[in-house]
Amino acid sequence: MLMDAFSLIARGRRYIAGMDGAAKQPLSLHEINPYLDRFEPPIPEREFIRAVIRMDNVVMEGEANKQAPRKAGR
Repeated sequence: MLMDAFSLIARGRRYIAGMDGAAKQPLSLHEINPYLDRFEPPIPEREFIRAVIRMDNVVMEGEANKQAPRKAGR
């Protein structure tokens, strides 16, 4: 249930366009609150927000690790 919620929230992720393409921005309350306005979180709200942000940190770190070797090879 938590993974489903994260997936829906992540679809609203913001991107910033730059010279190297679009850069993902970390999730914030700006993306999480619309989910909470519409759905009941599967765990207490405070814990839910922390879990979503932690999950996003893992995703963002994984993406950064994937891109690091490519940028070093340029």
